[in-house]
Amino acid sequence: MRVHAEQLRGSAVLFFYDDIIADSNNLRKAFHQPIKNQSNPILRPEMPWEGSRIQPWGSVFKWGEGWRLLYCSWTVDPTAVLAISALDSKDGRNWHRPSLGLHEYQGSSSNNIIMPMPAPEAKAFMPSFIRHPNPPDPSWNFLLYAWWWWHGKRMGLHVYKSEDGLHFQSAKDTPILEWGMIGPGKSNDVASVYYDHQARKFTMYTAGLVKQERQSMIAWDNCPDKARHIFRWESDDGLDWGDPIPMLSPDRHEPEWQQYYGCSVSEYEGMWLAFPLYYNALEQFMQPHLAYSRDRKTWDRQSREPFLPCGDSPDRWDYGSTMFAWDFIRLEDEIIFLYGGIPCREHT
Repeated sequence: MRVHAEQLRGSAVLFFYDDIIADSNNLRKAFHQPIKNQSNPILRPEMPWEGSRIQPWGSVFKWGEGWRLLYCSWTVDPTAVLAISALDSKDGRNWHRPSLGLHEYQGSSSNNIIMPMPAPEAKAFMPSFIRHPNPPDPSWNFLLYAWWWWHGKRMGLHVYKSEDGLHFQSAKDTPILEWGMIGPGKSNDVASVYYDHQARKFTMYTAGLVKQERQSMIAWDNCPDKARHIFRWESDDGLDWGDPIPMLSPDRHEPEWQQYYGCSVSEYEGMWLAFPLYYNALEQFMQPHLAYSRDRKTWDRQSREPFLPCGDSPDRWDYGSTMFAWDFIRLEDEIIFLYGGIPCREHT
């Protein structure tokens, strides 16, 4: 195989597109999935503020000499007091709960809580953490986005600012998004936010609810008359956002019950890699796939197979769903994906 040397630019090449190849002979491209760590799960919900699930459906980022991952707690108990918490790692493989001493829980501040829930019956989804590329003052060095759900009402996506990445205060009086059918200022309660360095924009990806035909309805889904598609949002300052831009929708190659429950996007080797969370609304499970783009407008898929499939038997801890943290860890000769799994099917 020969490649067009002028297109290499001294960097690594991802062979997603064939136009980089000048000519080839007896060449076949293969789709590879990540290899699950044999010691998984590396952490389980064991602390009283974690409820029944550690859900690493949030940002992972460089922190000090290692990495930090933000995760949210989850439980079906409506009276539990939960939190957004942190995990730390020096090597990307072994993770622990740091004792941050920021918030008291049951009489002790020896815990890893970054942000406690404001009241019982409150929950926070999907914490997105951003280093501000051009903060107006030190109080804006970091931004944290989280979707609050409170007292049976979906409150919306809120943004907080911080000088040190540990102590946060509200950056805007009103939520960025409210729950509802996709449209200006409205989306489903699944959102990942980051700063896109190639586009030079604050960028958000959400699962938007779209009205669907009656014959496609799934009675036991929690939104039986709606389907979830992926949309992109953009902002210059991280506070005020434009209208949703369609990104991914089920196409003719997918069954009518196929939906997308969320999406994370990473910049890598001059491209954008997306991990849309395929949601089987009929059988109620989710698993990330892989899509890629050079312009964020057209997205291609190497395969319709899951990038990280669910566990293969009901006794597996990740049988019900697999969900990526937002971004992956780049080592010299390895890429590490952090994910959470649940043994039960969605909305069951």
